[in-house]
Amino acid sequence: MWFRKAKQTLEPCQYPGTPATLDGQAAALAVESMAADNVLVQANEGLQELTGPLSRLVPQAKARVDAIQELRHLPAELTGMCATGLRTSAFVDDMSCMSDSLSGMAGKRLAPVIHLVSRCKQRHAWSLHGSHDDYLSASQTGAVQLFARNVQEVADLALIARRVAEDALTPVICAQDFHSTSQSVQSLRLPEAALVDEFLGNPNDTIDAPNKAQEVVFGATRRRVPRMLDLDRPAGVGGVQGHESYFRAIAAQRSFFVEPVAEMVNAAMARFSQLTQRQYQPVSSYRMDDAEFVVLAMGAVIDQLCACADHLRESEGIRVGVLNLTLWRPFPGRELSLLLQGKRAVTVLESTDTPLAEDLPMLSELRSAMAKAVENGTAKDDSTSHPGYAVYGKNNPLPGVFSAIYGVGTAMPSIAELAAVVKNMLPNGSARKRTYVGVDFSQVSRRYPHLQVLQQSLAASYPDLNQVSLPPASISEPKFDGSLVRLHALSGEGAISAGNLFARALSGGLDLSVVTSSQGGVESGLQRANLDILYDTKQVKGYYQAADVLLVAGANLLQDIPADAVREGGTLIVSTTQDPDQLWRALPRRVVDLIKKRKLNVQVIDARAIATTTGQGPGHLDQLSIWALLGSALKQVQPEESSRNAVEHALEDLLKRLMEGDQLTAADILASVVRGEDESRQLDWQEFNDEPRAPEIERKAPWTAKSKSGVVEDLFDPTRFWHSVGFLFDSGDQDQTLIDPFLATGVMPARSSAHRDMSSYRITLPRWLAENCTACGLCWSHCPDSALPPTVQSVESLVETGVRLCKADGQAMTQLTRIAGHLATQAYKLVSKDELHQYTMAGPLLAEAFQQLTRKMGLEGEALQAIADDFDHLQKRLERMPIARSERYFDSADKGEGKLLSLAVNPVNCKACGLCVAVCPDGAMTWEKQTPERIQRGSNSVALQLQMPEVSPDQIAQFIREDDLDSEMARLLNRSSYMSMVGGDSALPGHPGKTAVHLVSAAVDSVMQARYQVHEAYLTDLLQRVQNAIQDQLSGVLKISDFDSFANRLRALDKAKLAGEDIAQALGKDSLGEGLDKGRMERLNSLMFDLEEQLASYQAGRAKMVLALQQGGVTLWSGSYPDNPHANPWLSHDRGEAPALAEGLFQGMSRRLTQELAICRLAETEIKGDFDRLRHEDLESSLDWSDLDQDEQSLLAPVVMVAEAEGAHWDDISRILASQMPISMVLLDSHGITLDAGEAARSAVSYATQAVNQGSSFVLQASTGHPGHLIRGVVNALASKGPSLLRIYTPDPMANGLSGEEVAEDASLALGSRAIPLFSYDPANAESPLSIQGNPELDADWAGHTFEIRDGSGSLETVKVVLTVADWAVHQLRFKKHFKLLRKAQLSDDMRPLSAYLAMDEKSRAGLAAYICLQDSGKKKIYAKVSSEMVHACEQALSQWQVLKARATRPGSAPSADQQSAVAAPGQAQLAAPEPVLQDQEILVQRLLALCGYSSDPVYFKQSLRDFLGNSAKEKEDGADNVQP
Repeated sequence: MWFRKAKQTLEPCQYPGTPATLDGQAAALAVESMAADNVLVQANEGLQELTGPLSRLVPQAKARVDAIQELRHLPAELTGMCATGLRTSAFVDDMSCMSDSLSGMAGKRLAPVIHLVSRCKQRHAWSLHGSHDDYLSASQTGAVQLFARNVQEVADLALIARRVAEDALTPVICAQDFHSTSQSVQSLRLPEAALVDEFLGNPNDTIDAPNKAQEVVFGATRRRVPRMLDLDRPAGVGGVQGHESYFRAIAAQRSFFVEPVAEMVNAAMARFSQLTQRQYQPVSSYRMDDAEFVVLAMGAVIDQLCACADHLRESEGIRVGVLNLTLWRPFPGRELSLLLQGKRAVTVLESTDTPLAEDLPMLSELRSAMAKAVENGTAKDDSTSHPGYAVYGKNNPLPGVFSAIYGVGTAMPSIAELAAVVKNMLPNGSARKRTYVGVDFSQVSRRYPHLQVLQQSLAASYPDLNQVSLPPASISEPKFDGSLVRLHALSGEGAISAGNLFARALSGGLDLSVVTSSQGGVESGLQRANLDILYDTKQVKGYYQAADVLLVAGANLLQDIPADAVREGGTLIVSTTQDPDQLWRALPRRVVDLIKKRKLNVQVIDARAIATTTGQGPGHLDQLSIWALLGSALKQVQPEESSRNAVEHALEDLLKRLMEGDQLTAADILASVVRGEDESRQLDWQEFNDEPRAPEIERKAPWTAKSKSGVVEDLFDPTRFWHSVGFLFDSGDQDQTLIDPFLATGVMPARSSAHRDMSSYRITLPRWLAENCTACGLCWSHCPDSALPPTVQSVESLVETGVRLCKADGQAMTQLTRIAGHLATQAYKLVSKDELHQYTMAGPLLAEAFQQLTRKMGLEGEALQAIADDFDHLQKRLERMPIARSERYFDSADKGEGKLLSLAVNPVNCKACGLCVAVCPDGAMTWEKQTPERIQRGSNSVALQLQMPEVSPDQIAQFIREDDLDSEMARLLNRSSYMSMVGGDSALPGHPGKTAVHLVSAAVDSVMQARYQVHEAYLTDLLQRVQNAIQDQLSGVLKISDFDSFANRLRALDKAKLAGEDIAQALGKDSLGEGLDKGRMERLNSLMFDLEEQLASYQAGRAKMVLALQQGGVTLWSGSYPDNPHANPWLSHDRGEAPALAEGLFQGMSRRLTQELAICRLAETEIKGDFDRLRHEDLESSLDWSDLDQDEQSLLAPVVMVAEAEGAHWDDISRILASQMPISMVLLDSHGITLDAGEAARSAVSYATQAVNQGSSFVLQASTGHPGHLIRGVVNALASKGPSLLRIYTPDPMANGLSGEEVAEDASLALGSRAIPLFSYDPANAESPLSIQGNPELDADWAGHTFEIRDGSGSLETVKVVLTVADWAVHQLRFKKHFKLLRKAQLSDDMRPLSAYLAMDEKSRAGLAAYICLQDSGKKKIYAKVSSEMVHACEQALSQWQVLKARATRPGSAPSADQQSAVAAPGQAQLAAPEPVLQDQEILVQRLLALCGYSSDPVYFKQSLRDFLGNSAKEKEDGADNVQP
């Protein structure tokens, strides 16, 4: 331990602990597994180590560990366990659902321990990093709160917390910093099992009551963990107290149970220190004996503060001390007042911010404690008001107090930044009372003058900004004994987990002390992630600033490296496919300058090539690349082969435990490390030092950003965002981003991610072979990044666009314009006859057409030359525009109406996922090497395509056929629809979730675009009629010849409501004259302005939808600042609240629409002259959604909720389904089916079938494997009235071990295998509401599937198999344990093909096993034995499919007995068997009774239905007798 203690005689250490290397989460779990009966773990990515494969590396003992899928259920389950006497702990990273329950547990005297990974609270945005927000939010719960500063303290405080909880009968929160401790691997002494037994005892032990209050309550002795709910002593716990009891009980709680807690904490810490000689106090001190200036903090920053204190003492003689606040509740005010006595100043350093509060939480508590010390100093006699507190007075003045905020949603501060905190307190310091560490409001580079202008403007309006800034101090470079390896990569590459495992191997193999520190990397995506691996032969202290070895997992990441990331003379190793000299010439100038200035040893390694040639499958290539990079680092830090061998053996041991049955992957990792050691190459940059470098070309603004001149630079302006934020991130200067009001909102304008150039992330680009293309649409539909924009154009539009662009370039084009139509006709004839598809570029086609046309026209000499000059300009413009003739868009069109398909590959957006190549059935997509020329060619194609005419909704409608689901992909030919999402975001390459959301967005855009066009035409006409009405009103006064001029004069008056005098002023009159209805005139003018505003909104491109995004994975790639891929507005809020958020959005959006339509209705009323003040004056506020007709409701921009299925709740979904709100709920299901409880939430994927059984809303079950079916489903959902539910299978490539190009095949196999059968349910279709169109081989139980195998001679042979759930699941890692791979020789007589096995009855299956046939990576035929669980999954899927077929193909008929007893596929609810057809009256009555609640009791429901219908019939008969003549 760092903290210095008073000298004392220590007995020999009884429990020194077992050496271990763990991160904070693992250390806490290791202790709890020895101590607790039950451990509950919140199931999410941040805590996956506790429940996923990494938990195999955690030493575990007796405790049962349960993953709780729903955080909101965890507190109640924890309460129940504790109340029954179980010693229980919980692991969470979110206190939002815990606080209320903790107050209840404290009041009920329950004793859980809650291990909290403290993250940021959501404010303007969601943060991927930590702070103390969550921890401090529990301050008022009555729980004891402890904060660990490192992994050793996490382990030790877990035991101390347990002891305190059970002594005080009070919950204890034991917190650690997210990333800095929770994901930090550190060397520690893990408490022994014997220590746990002695220090904590057994929950069943009988102990003496710790104090009088407990003796009164329980007797002289009690069970160590009391059973508050006991069968032997029944009682009610948690009732209601009236006013006569509740308040007095609160007072009793404090006196008898709260006040003694502090003493019990001290006793537990003292006892633990006695047993282990690891000292703990509520407040620990470091170098406080002679300190003049003190920093008070808690958590992981303490180690860094201690290093800073040492450095400032040694380098500048500043006497600094550090106080570590281990205990937060109860607050140790007495101890702090004594420790700060005689000090000159103290800064309270806090990782939180509390807007609108007088002081931050720690500072507020400290001020209270110091105020008590001051009160002691004012006593007139020797008595003190507050015993135990210090006495502050004239001779012992109050220290100066400062407040500093650090690390909220960002990295741990550097030593230079902490030095600024200390120097701020010095007599010659800036003495800023509240500051933000590392923040400088005035730091703007001179390279960005437009930012300087804004900064100067803000500084003038906010002169005190500098008083809250605290930039890093200027200090000498700290010196440390240890070494640092720093890894810079992308989050989705698995760098953090690989680096942490590597650190464990270093520690285990070489007996080193290690500490890792990470930034990012927990969530998978393309966010930057950094990991520091610090190691030393003795205990590591503090965090380094400059690395000895810097590993960069791609040349594209070099521009993000800070100037102080690597020490002078250090080593830089870059993963790249380029040769050393190629890399050097391609490096940005700032990187070259860094290398030269720091005199770095630069090496390159082709880690990707190592991974590709080493790995057994493509799903691990990114991870293996990281391991190869770590291997190259190992050789740098451990040159001796024996040392490297020791590390490799330690790593091998870790991998065996981690991978268990997957030894192939373990072998791949080890092989990658070994090859990485040997295959790095030196870059001798000194040889190229004098070579001239080409000037760097500044990035152009993306197409989404307009020219900077003439735009309104507001919050939503994409141009402003590009120049102020996007450009800086693109240039690696994100640290120059201005701290301004824009940044404070966290708002990202639409499609801001278009700025992010992905070309440096690739080595290849897809290439479109137009001659092979059949225009199936699969490539552009599967692309998640909108990187393959398609269009169809007539030859005439190609020519017209080319001529228009030439004119824009300054060419007259007079001669060519005269024959443009004839040129297009001639070119069309050429294409029509081109059966060989030789015309794949517009240039050669037009050149041939021009030659033939000019020959026919007989043009020669000057006449030919003049027109040829024009044509040359046209051909240069269109020369390389790719085109394709296709059956779908050209051959099947009416004569002369055929369209040519053009497809561009956008090099800015493309992530080279390979999906387009994988899904193309015709070989029309292939790979080619990326070169600067290829990138430029692609950029030119995209720019040209953006100039082409838009494919209108009317044209799109002609391409779509009811009997062809694939024709729906034509909707993406519309540019607005296709660009409803763009690339550049943080989604992993080939992300199927993004593909799904893109298709949904495009479908919605396509539908709403047509609706908007109709309404825009209506508004234009309505506005004209209002203007005519105004003219009619004024005809007796003045004829308005220029209505626009008149309207502009009215606007200049700048009034929301115009009186008659205002209108007269605009007309240049003193008054409007007699006989004019001034009231009507005012209303008409007001309506004119309102209608103009509405029309302008539609003409400017009003958004087509509004999204409510579930916080989590969807938000991660949708909104990682500054990259927003959506064209439509979206909102994300709390976890699990997307459905309620969607409801709120609907209310707001529908209210705006009703107000707009009320204006339209009022305008129609005024035009007709039917305005009635009593009926119409309040129409704008009184018109309700239910008052709108169907056409009016269809104008509502759809509210679409997007959530991951595993995080959705059926009660929230069913509530919306039962409403009339037209909310579309999209559930992205990344699992499909589940066989084990730990794989996913079972209930989440059953919602589609549950919604069908509910029977009142449109339901779609779809897969990204069939884009046409998905798009058709969205279109039908928008056509339905009311809410809809869309469950979309989007396989998770990371969890399933799939490469980007494999996800489409997996999604297709899922529906073909009946694991995720496609269906749609439309209650409006009374005859056949359920459709299974889109599934393969509808009449068969199982679809067929073919693949190629290589025989002994090397020839390829096609094999056809029956496609079952097992044939789909065998390719996914999560199902690996359900299969055993076999060669043909291993097949035995007691094995049967799975399809045959499934056809057998139970008796015939006795003693037999099932197997399937598949191909290995070399296309050899192999077999896999199938587990009984997987067989059962196949049976369930088949039963579900049979019920679907029965309901869809024979509506109204009852299924067979077998179908009626069929159960759901794993993880799915059973789809109800079809009911007999009911008459209209019966249907109506059935629904009415269901609304009354009878549907929850089927027997009562049917009896009620019979009784009701019987009574109705009798009443009808009785009524007939009473009819009067």
